[in-house]
Amino acid sequence: MIVPEAAEVGRYAAQVLARAEFAVGTAPAPSRPGAVARALEWLAAHPIGMLGNMDLGTVLLIGVGAVAAVFLARWVVRWARSGAFRRGTPQAAAAGPASDPARRATAADSLRAARAALAAADARAAIQALLRACLDHLAALGTIRLERWKTNTAYLRECPSSSPSYDLFRDLARVHSEIIYAHRSVDAARIGAMLEALAGRMGIP
Repeated sequence: MIVPEAAEVGRYAAQVLARAEFAVGTAPAPSRPGAVARALEWLAAHPIGMLGNMDLGTVLLIGVGAVAAVFLARWVVRWARSGAFRRGTPQAAAAGPASDPARRATAADSLRAARAALAAADARAAIQALLRACLDHLAALGTIRLERWKTNTAYLRECPSSSPSYDLFRDLARVHSEIIYAHRSVDAARIGAMLEALAGRMGIP
């Protein structure tokens, strides 16, 4: 049996102790739990009422369900305020123009607004008011039903081509798209001609 000398043992020990894992102050500090983890630990240590008899998964499920219920309630309130539940009723159809079914203005009001805008050389406002007047007129005839979600294309599909005002409405929708969406200039005389045509259909001098 060979016994190493004390000096050799001391040398090997010094080499081992010189390694990084044995260096003083280099050991990683224990990490502190995050806020959520601390809150869960606190709840586990301090059960509140009925939560004391539930496991963590059940508590989390209840929390997620409560948040979902809040969002659902907000959506129901917005849906109720929008009047969508009245879709298809004659009262909702005749309430106002497509941009705001709850608006109580009449087709004659919109036609007067279109004339004023045209006199002020505001083609954009004129065509918007004229289109509202046409939609109100068609709704009053029972040809279409005004809904907040509908577009001009949807109204064109709904309006029968046999309607006396169909061609006028189609031209109005086309000019509306040119001015509002394509930002093109349209001759004021063209808008004025459509305005007078609609006024004639409505029996307004």
